[in-house]
Amino acid sequence: ALINLGNVAFLRGNYEQAIGRYEEARVLSVETGDQMILSIALGNTAGAMIRQRDDKNPDQTGDIESRANTVAREALRLAGELGDHERILDDLFILAEIAALREPARAAVLLGAAEAIAEATGFQLSAVDPDHRERVITIIRDSLPGNEFDTRRREGTQLSLP
Repeated sequence: ALINLGNVAFLRGNYEQAIGRYEEARVLSVETGDQMILSIALGNTAGAMIRQRDDKNPDQTGDIESRANTVAREALRLAGELGDHERILDDLFILAEIAALREPARAAVLLGAAEAIAEATGFQLSAVDPDHRERVITIIRDSLPGNEFDTRRREGTQLSLP
């Protein structure tokens, strides 16, 4: 229920409230030992944190990106342990979004990896907000010279993932 409440806040653009609900879910999942909910709570928290980046003072974005990256990497680790391909896909996309502005080549590789999982599993990449997905892809593409976007994206599709 807390994840769902966080999702409603997220979809309304209230990222602070979403993060609060996801944090409550994280605490309960640790108390109960529910690794699946923990993975979801962490991934969703990272996603809300990075969306929040756009609403903050530019001086704060590096700190937000760093914290979101740490949380997303932990979510990805847990999703990998659980074999949850849908969460792995989401977490890779979140990591690509985090890297988009400062490390676009890395972002393109992560995007390619996420797309490879989507193709292999039938899950959709950022299904809740396809317009946002396209904006992130455009930011990454426009930040790279020539064919580097396509080259890096293909590299990501070749990664060995769980």
